[in-house]
Amino acid sequence: LRKLIGHLEEQVEERTRALQDTQAEKDRVVESLIQAEKMAAIGTMASGIGHEINNPLYAILGKAEAIRDETDGAGRRQYSDDIIRHCKQIATIVKDLSGYVRPGSQQDWVLVDVNHQLSEAIALARHSLLSDHVEFRERLGAVGGVAAKPDEIRQAFFNVIRNAIQAMQGRGILEVASGMDEGGIRVSIRDTGPGIPKEQQRKIFDPFFTTKSPDEGEGLGLYIVQQIVKKYDGSVAVQSEEGQGTTFTFRFPASQPLPER
Repeated sequence: LRKLIGHLEEQVEERTRALQDTQAEKDRVVESLIQAEKMAAIGTMASGIGHEINNPLYAILGKAEAIRDETDGAGRRQYSDDIIRHCKQIATIVKDLSGYVRPGSQQDWVLVDVNHQLSEAIALARHSLLSDHVEFRERLGAVGGVAAKPDEIRQAFFNVIRNAIQAMQGRGILEVASGMDEGGIRVSIRDTGPGIPKEQQRKIFDPFFTTKSPDEGEGLGLYIVQQIVKKYDGSVAVQSEEGQGTTFTFRFPASQPLPER
């Protein structure tokens, strides 16, 4: 009996190690997909980033030419201040982009300010997507923190915001709200786009399912969103009606309140 028990214990330990190895491999695959999705999004962002950076660059060029011809000291100072302001604007754009591209594996879990990451995702969308005719409405309530990697929470929000802007073809209203819901954190992102047909709604989180053209995406964006949210014991759901827009609702367990600022 002791031999049998010992044999069973060995089998259990062996199976446990195999399951741990399988889970570790799955985690590695998901991490790789998350990073790959970030890089794939860069193509979508490229034209918008060029537009955002070119505007202040042209302004800098104009101010520099004005300084060259300006004889008045006060005028030169004003032009110099304008150049500094535009340079800081470009630095912010580059910082937002580099924060998005950075691999998440380089960061440990911390207490994430959900509202801050939501605002960062919106700022990134403003900078990098052609959203000049999208009205952004933010209603961010007091919420707790989530134990997570900040860049992954930001990526989940950005993926949904990017899809919303694309669905509205750069024209419409994007409403973002946050608050506490039954002890957890709730975030909703609503667009005024064409909506998602009912037969497609149950498939949108499936990997490689997409209604976009090949140059707009590979159908991994919302799958990655779901994987990130599940990783942190949260959930994401969609409500949509054709012609009435779409709402994505995130729910996260609140780890603890964030300190007041």
